[in-house]
Order: sequence, then structure tokens, then C-alpha cells
Amino acid sequence: MSIPELDVVAADFLSATPLMEAGARASIGNFTKAGLEHELRHPKASPRIAVRGTDVIGACTPDAHRSVVEQPDELRDPGRWRLRSARVEDAPAIAALFQAVYRESSQHPCSRPDHVSSLIADGRYQMVVAARSGDIVGCCAADQTAVPGVFEICSLVVRPGARLRGLARRLYRTVLARILATPDCEWVVGMPRSATTYRLTKIEPLLGMLSYGHDGGMHVPNGARECHLVACAPNPGVRIRRARPARAIAAVERRLTDTAIVTVSAPSPRAWCVPPPSGVSVGASRCLPVPARRSTLARVLAGVDAAIAERNAQDHWFAYVPMARIGFLHGLAERGFRATAYLPAWHREGNVRHDCLLMVRYTGTDRPHTNGLARCMSAWDRLLAGVARGRMLPSVRMVGEGGLTRCVDETA
Repeated sequence: MSIPELDVVAADFLSATPLMEAGARASIGNFTKAGLEHELRHPKASPRIAVRGTDVIGACTPDAHRSVVEQPDELRDPGRWRLRSARVEDAPAIAALFQAVYRESSQHPCSRPDHVSSLIADGRYQMVVAARSGDIVGCCAADQTAVPGVFEICSLVVRPGARLRGLARRLYRTVLARILATPDCEWVVGMPRSATTYRLTKIEPLLGMLSYGHDGGMHVPNGARECHLVACAPNPGVRIRRARPARAIAAVERRLTDTAIVTVSAPSPRAWCVPPPSGVSVGASRCLPVPARRSTLARVLAGVDAAIAERNAQDHWFAYVPMARIGFLHGLAERGFRATAYLPAWHREGNVRHDCLLMVRYTGTDRPHTNGLARCMSAWDRLLAGVARGRMLPSVRMVGEGGLTRCVDETA
């Protein structure tokens, strides 16, 4: 069956959920909620989803390859919802929205009304909601992080019954436009949890964000640990001075081509590690304590050993470390940390930004879910495997194919 302007890709549970609902309404065999769940879990089945732009609009399975479920145009009209800034009185409705989306999780802080109201009252946190007749069906937010000049787009959720109507794209674009106009915004970062979300951030005309690795599984939505991509991009309206890295990575440098970043010679940063973007621990993960800048390497590593020993039951640790701190990176690698993401021009000292690595130590037995992004994450793992130990592996080339990002080893 030929469908113009559609891209057919492999399905995962996150992207298939709206199709389950559409199939239940259409009553088409394999696309009812129970039917598609069965197909996704069946080891010999290879269900596919049909994508138009950033919208998932249909699906097909091996024994029903000509069936496509698509919502009527009147149901997909995003103009029926009004986008506005969140207010403190919206906190209970927003918390209920997160409870509906993350129904099995007690980890997401936005499931608590008191936490949501405190975020809305904080001037650093900008939240936009999609409302209709007083009912809030979606939201997206931007956090002015603890890292100077870095804004994180987060909390992009849409109620299951309101998906496939362009709401996520409208919410994301509205928040992005606001933070790009903020004077202090130099970098925008996001952590897409699925291929569908990454596609939305990657092809956004205002600012396309590309992946630079993953978070090593620091999030635990719906009771299961997940790896999220780390995607970021510089604000095109700001000229950024980046310290010249001692060791350049071809895949990273290609991603910075045609940006407003200027590479300059600069002294090594004084910081041993950088506070996390959120400023606090995330879910079941814990950030290493930030040592004093005047500390010696021996004292810093002793502090790492003491922190891990004090919380020996903690199975997930992370730290953002400047690339210039080679001795510290090597010491973390010897203690079971590995580099999972490369963050160019991340840490700002004076008027120059320095590259950093996200270092993660995970000792749990459960393998984090990747939600259809395993290929991209594995390629970054191969690329960064030897960076922390001072070894550079063959470059990895990122190429776009079928609307998704595929990672191909240049030496293959």
C-alpha cells in the first residue's frame, strides 16, 4: 500500500500507545489496544508505525500489512486547545496529568501538586499548558538550569486521549521560542525518551537539536529505569566562545559546523565537576558532590570514594566533568564510571565555555530500557568508551535515514 508523505519505522511501546487508542475506536482487529499490545510483545512479529512529520498516524503488522489507522482530520485539529502560561491554581490539574501519563511511577516529582506549584512560582521555570474548557490535556516546560546559560526543555506530556493532534509540537515550539528570546540563553538541552520525541526535537525549524550521547539511565518513569538521549544545540542568535578541546572528536565537531560557536584558546577550567542541569538528584540517581576548586586530585578522588561508601546501596551515580580534567576522568573510569554523553561548550567560566563529559556509574542488575533508541545510544557508547581513559576510538558518523537518526561506524 503506497501512502504519500509517510515514513514507516519500527514501533515501540511509547509510540504505539496512541495507535492502540485509535485502533480501539476504529475497531480494526490487530490495532485494538489488546491486539497491538500482543503484536508488540510477540517475539516473531515486527509491527511498524506510519509517521507523517512528527505525528504517528498509523500502524501495520505482518499479518495485516495493508491496514492503517488514521484519525479524522477534525480530531487532529490542534487549534481546539488554547496554549497559555501555567498558573499556580493549575497545579492540581497538572499533577493529575502527570499521574495519568506516569501512572505506575512514584518517581516523577510533577505528580505532586505542591511541587508543581513551587515550580510555577519560581521565575526560572517556564511552563505552558494546553487547555480546553478548563481541562488541561498537555504541558511543556523550560528550566533555567544551574549551569549558566543552559536551558532545559522538559516535562513535555500530553494526555493519551489527546495525542496525534499536533499538541506536543505546538507546546514544544511555544516553549522553545520563549527561551530562545531570553537574553541569557546560550544552550538548549533536552532528554528525549523515545524516537518519536527525538524526531520532534531534531526537525524543529526554530532549533534542531542533535544527540550527543545519553544519560546512562538516570530516569525511572513508570517504575522501570530508562536511558534518555542527551540532545542539545546552541542558540543561533548568540555568539558562543568555546575553549579549544585538547582532543577533538570528529562526530562532535561535525555537529557544530554552521553554528555561531567560535573556538578559541583558553586556560583549563578551574572546576573539577559541574552541577547537574536540574541542580538536584534525579529520581533514583545521585550526583557526585562538587569538590572545591582548590582541592587536589587525590582529595577529590578520596571524596568520591567516601560518597560512594556512605551510600553503598546507591546503584546509579553521575557527574558532569570538564574534558580538560583528564586525571579526574581517568580516576572515575577506574572506579566504574563511563562516559555516556559529550557536552560541547557546556561549562562557562568567564566568557568562555568548556566541553564536558557526562560520567555515569551504574551497578544495577536491570538493563535500562532504550525505547527504540538503542542503535544511536550504542554508537555513542562505542565512540566515548576510551575518551575518559585517554584513548580515542574510531570516529562514528551520524547519518539521517527515514526520519530517524542512525549511527554507522565509519570503519565498518
